[in-house]
Amino acid sequence: MASQKFIAGVTPIEATWLNPVNEFVYGPVSKTAAKELTPVDGERIYPQGPDGGVFIGVTGLAPGTLTDNGGAFYGTEFIPNGGDGSAGWVRSFYGLYRAEWFGLSTGATGVVNTTAINNCIAASPGPIAAPIATYLLSSTPIVIPSGKGIVGDSDATKDNRTRFYKD
Repeated sequence: MASQKFIAGVTPIEATWLNPVNEFVYGPVSKTAAKELTPVDGERIYPQGPDGGVFIGVTGLAPGTLTDNGGAFYGTEFIPNGGDGSAGWVRSFYGLYRAEWFGLSTGATGVVNTTAINNCIAASPGPIAAPIATYLLSSTPIVIPSGKGIVGDSDATKDNRTRFYKD
């Protein structure tokens, strides 16, 4: 059995099927708690919340390779406190980058939503996805470079349009 880490706000989850390197998967309750975990190559963590998901530990990279591209949110990669970008946590996913990983929410302010969209566009190599909903935005411009765009999730039970309004 692997050694267990005890960090405030981090719950160890015994799940060998999720984590072939370590017998524990950690479920941090916040990005602050997650940044206290030291990445181990191949180890998985499962942060909680709408911007959570499965992240895999990556080590041995050149300094500055990884960043905190989600700001206050998880984004697609983040580094531990005091890290130099040579090790960190990288989101495991398939498909488009999702704006909610960067903080987009129907309950958020226009500033938070605009920042989330801009951060997601900057991090993504192509189009980004946003859940179908109505969002407030700030007056800060959202620049969508050629080859990128915003795709609304479709759901037959909903009005299939994503709307953005200035608050």
